[in-house]
Amino acid sequence: MMSKDNVVSTDKLVHVKREFGFPNDFLVNLVPKYPDYFRLVGNPGEGNSFLELVSWNPRFAKSVIEQRADEESELTGVKIRPSFNWKLPPGFLIRKEMREWIRDWMERPYISPYDDASKLDQASQEMEKRTVGVFHELLSLSLYKRIPVPILGKFTEEYRFSNAFSTVFTRHSGIFYTSLKGGIKTAMLREAYKGDELIDRDPLLKVNDNFVELLDEGHKQREEQLNLQKQAVKNEIDMFLLTAMELIMFPAFTSVPMHSLAFKLISGNETASLSNDTNFELKCRVVCLLGRSEAAHDNRGFIENIFARRNFRWSRTWQP
Repeated sequence: MMSKDNVVSTDKLVHVKREFGFPNDFLVNLVPKYPDYFRLVGNPGEGNSFLELVSWNPRFAKSVIEQRADEESELTGVKIRPSFNWKLPPGFLIRKEMREWIRDWMERPYISPYDDASKLDQASQEMEKRTVGVFHELLSLSLYKRIPVPILGKFTEEYRFSNAFSTVFTRHSGIFYTSLKGGIKTAMLREAYKGDELIDRDPLLKVNDNFVELLDEGHKQREEQLNLQKQAVKNEIDMFLLTAMELIMFPAFTSVPMHSLAFKLISGNETASLSNDTNFELKCRVVCLLGRSEAAHDNRGFIENIFARRNFRWSRTWQP
């Protein structure tokens, strides 16, 4: 509705789909759902496809600035004229001549980006006012209230931008802010941010945040399940190692659970957790104490290997 002849190249729209939250298949599934508003001309992807406005709806042809003025007028009962919010960071000083220029420029009537600009002189103050309005509206409609300047430059023809359109962002630094983060020149709407924080988040961003939280919760649950599985495998390995040591060192006791015999001799307790490191070491110590035999000496390397796997030390005070 802001473009010349109410037509925009579909290839250019694809370039800004992330900035405005368009789905990947918006040309295939979204546009055909609204035949009363849009018409797709040509074949997308071939360089000659366009999205054309079918009917003009006055309700949609009202900028964010105009809507804000209407809301303030309704609240105060006083007619508020549409105007830009000029906001500079604390401690930012401008010269007197610049302040006077800003004051004169702000006092000029607001020109809606949806108004016909075909009769405006490209070098006139009115055209500059209209260009600022177009950029303000585009940034306001974007998800993060910011768009890379090279992407905005792709729409020079559609929105009648001059070749030096990027100077608008520096000339009107109270309305826009230019970021060079990541080596990409990005135009940001100053009034939309408080420091680095976006003030008014788009509903789509809230949906995205909820989706990310859901994914994080799923990853957390999956991690907990994996930890439980690892612990179960660890317990099975503990049981296997202990049983293998019993079979090798004490074949005569294979009919009696070695962990029960060990705890009977030491503490009289027949029940203990096989996953507990201290209990496992105690079992190995009992095996060594009882194993002052040829089998124990022959299999010392096997026991030391078990201790190495469990990060235990072979103590001289209780070695066979």
